[in-house]
Formats: sequence, structure tokens, C-alpha cells
Amino acid sequence: MLSEQAINEIRALQARYPVARSALGPALYVAQREVGWLPPEAIAAVGGLFGLDPAEVAAQRKQRVAQARSWAARRAADANEQSDAGDD
Repeated sequence: MLSEQAINEIRALQARYPVARSALGPALYVAQREVGWLPPEAIAAVGGLFGLDPAEVAAQRKQRVAQARSWAARRAADANEQSDAGDD
């Protein structure tokens, strides 16, 4: 599912972190960039590189998506507050 280049990039990410599992988020980004989205096969391939069950990888992905949505909502709320403050 993942190209040799993507696998090598993920291995390099793992080597950059004191705990290889810390590279899971960036590794998912690499897989998504390559495939265009994260189908179950890509999640399983990334999990295999980390020695993780695909369900663990999917849970990490779900957490990152929820976190990104939360950050986006917070930024939008801040922008609205600033816009409303400028209307006075």
C-alpha cells in the first residue's frame, strides 16, 4: 500500500523521536499525503511499521481529527470575537 519512499520517510521519522510511537501522527500524515486519504489498508500499513494493531492507529487518527476540529472551531470563535469587537 505504501511506497518504499513513504516507508523510508516513516522510518526516518521514527528515528528522530526518543520513543518511536511519538512519530505515529507524522507517519499518518505521510500515508495520507501519499494515498490521498487514510483507507483501512493505509492505517494497517502504518500500524505494521509501528508494531501496532490497526485499531490503535485508527484511534490515534480519530483523536487527531477531533483535536484539529477543536482548534479550527476555537480559531473561528476568536476571529468572530475580534470581528465583533471591531464593530463598536
